[in-house]
Amino acid sequence: MKNNNKNTENKIEENENEFSSSSSSNSSSNDDEKERKKLKIISGGQTGADQAGLRAAQYLHFETGGWAPPGFMTSCGPQPKLKQEFGLKEISENGCKNVAALYVRRSMMNVDYADATIVFRLRPSIGTDKTIIYCKTGKWEKKINEKNIFFIRQQQSYYRPCLVIQDLSPEALETNIASIVNFLNYYRVKTVNIAGHRDDDTAGMKNFEEAVYTTLVVAFQSFLHCNCN
Repeated sequence: MKNNNKNTENKIEENENEFSSSSSSNSSSNDDEKERKKLKIISGGQTGADQAGLRAAQYLHFETGGWAPPGFMTSCGPQPKLKQEFGLKEISENGCKNVAALYVRRSMMNVDYADATIVFRLRPSIGTDKTIIYCKTGKWEKKINEKNIFFIRQQQSYYRPCLVIQDLSPEALETNIASIVNFLNYYRVKTVNIAGHRDDDTAGMKNFEEAVYTTLVVAFQSFLHCNCN
């Protein structure tokens, strides 16, 4: 993990230095543009992709928020820091028959509130796949399989715009950055919901959360500095 964190820091620092040197000649107008393009990042606060998104936002001084299950419950237990550090709110238990229904409500509310959702889905995962389908259709499917996921993801229309990142290898970083920047610009996104796997096991890769964090920090930096219209 130590080496991975060092690689993360190096990539982010390299990106910052590149933008710093290229923008110094017109700093005032660039600062105004970056301020205008600042995003709000929300998530459900789960470990993994959700918290990587919140941490990336915090690093870049973006506003954060979102809805979490009662008690700010995660796969690692309650995490009240989600309220204290990131401004998440607890959802209401009213009308929910069981714990699973609370997690569904949490996921739906975050998609509903955001202008768009970025999902990190490296392999099949029931909760992540249902979130993607909800972004597409506005309906939470009780049962899913690979066949209906495939056909639903081919739909061109969205209930809410959704970008799915499927490869977090170092070789895919530049492609992912370009995809995220283009996605944010195309849909003129102001509030982004981040979703995806909760840990290395569900993602099927080591250091999953750090890979998501690096991708989002560098992509958001690139978005702030791009001259896209």
